[in-house]
Amino acid sequence: MLLNYFKLAYRNLLSNKLVSAINIFGLSIAIASCITVFLFLRNHWTMDNFHQNGEQIFIVEYGMENAGQEQVWGTPPMPLGPALARDFPQVERAVRTKLQGCKVYLEDRVFEELVYFADPGYFDMFTFPLQAGTPRALEEPDAVILSAEAAEKYFKGENAVGKDLIIVFENQQKKIMNVKGVAEPLPENTGFIFDLLTGFNTLEALYPGMADDWTQYTRGTFVQLYNPSDIDILAANVDQYTSLHNDAAIDGDLEINSFVFDNLRHPNPGAYHVLLRPVETAHPILTLMFLLMALLMMALSCFNYINIALGFVGKRLKEIGIRKVIGGRRRQLIGQFLAENLLLCFLALLCGLALTEIAFVPLFNSIMVSKISLSFTDNPWLWAFVPGLLVFTGLASGAYPAFYISSLQPVFIFRGRRLFKSKSKLLRVFLAMQFVLAFCTVIIGVLLLVAGSYWKDSPWGYQPDQTLVVRLDNSEQYRFIKTEAERSPHTLRIAGTVNHIGESLSKEIVLIG
Repeated sequence: MLLNYFKLAYRNLLSNKLVSAINIFGLSIAIASCITVFLFLRNHWTMDNFHQNGEQIFIVEYGMENAGQEQVWGTPPMPLGPALARDFPQVERAVRTKLQGCKVYLEDRVFEELVYFADPGYFDMFTFPLQAGTPRALEEPDAVILSAEAAEKYFKGENAVGKDLIIVFENQQKKIMNVKGVAEPLPENTGFIFDLLTGFNTLEALYPGMADDWTQYTRGTFVQLYNPSDIDILAANVDQYTSLHNDAAIDGDLEINSFVFDNLRHPNPGAYHVLLRPVETAHPILTLMFLLMALLMMALSCFNYINIALGFVGKRLKEIGIRKVIGGRRRQLIGQFLAENLLLCFLALLCGLALTEIAFVPLFNSIMVSKISLSFTDNPWLWAFVPGLLVFTGLASGAYPAFYISSLQPVFIFRGRRLFKSKSKLLRVFLAMQFVLAFCTVIIGVLLLVAGSYWKDSPWGYQPDQTLVVRLDNSEQYRFIKTEAERSPHTLRIAGTVNHIGESLSKEIVLIG
């Protein structure tokens, strides 16, 4: 019986090629949008959930008042982590990270990179397995662990462990660093990104005394508790360390008002407001916009299908009447129409998956600077979501036409009665809802495009497309380049700053005018 349903469904699709193509195209666009948004939301909602100790790990943040506004930062002072591990028996371990730029020299090649410094317990706290080497490398001097991408970039298929890299740090110190490990490719749903990772002992060798200086800041400080419920004990007593920073602060430094903790696996609702949070989170309004966009497109496609199906029902009235006269039951007709719709939705699903892989995911990644991918291996939830999406789409778009058409009586069909007279109001409602959904979808799409264009084309006080930014190691290099650039008739003007625009931690950029 089921096989017969799908045979008839296949023949019906072939007999109405244009209508079928329109329905498949519309549904495939909606399905591709839903799958893309699902991949994005899954990454957002499961961010760093793969860490085995996630429930016990807390990010240390601090609050301060700046220009009359209360701000929360994710870069606490350097000595805070060790102090918490020393003074609170509830803390199993504390890990600090620090980030700075560097140059990597390998034979005749030079790479501009970011190097992360981390305490030795980094790989004990976080679940980042190594594909080669040992995590104990963070305890060794002049040792470095590479990401899988960095190892491939530097050594192209060779075993990176045991190789040497010459690294010049920001203070112009040069070190020969030995590769002691290579990490497995990082999951898509992680906010931890590193290419080069070395121990805090390297940082202390480069900057003696920095690790004990309360006026120096980490890129992130994490504490792992034996029992997550003990975080209340830390929160009630951690503010005793604010005076250690404030007493050591030099003129112009802002005072810390309080320290707060945020769970890695269950971040606070306002986590996206935290400045320089070591693990970034997406804005909830942004996720809501994408979710609403996908739902609107799916609803629009379903209503479009319903309107087309009801509009073309006249072509099949005699078929329905004859089948009922010769003994066809209503449930058989319902099954037939639902089978036709499921087959059409299945073809739309295949097209939607292809569109997702070829167009939607690459476009989304380029716009949102994300790393989502359509991988059933890395995203096992797709095995449930995709079939569920097929069933939902099939029922949402085909249920009403199937139940309504199957309810028609042969006597009315063969007498040529106006079958839609009593349903005209409902059909008008369907058509009106289709136009409303189309209007809302266009509005949201335009808003997203306008928002993107605003940030891209905002007048920041300089012309990015006409400005060349060169990172230099010292002022001597700047003077040399300035002298040479001023000789060129193509140079309008040249200037130097310590940080690129927007990179200073102690200043706030305000657009005037």
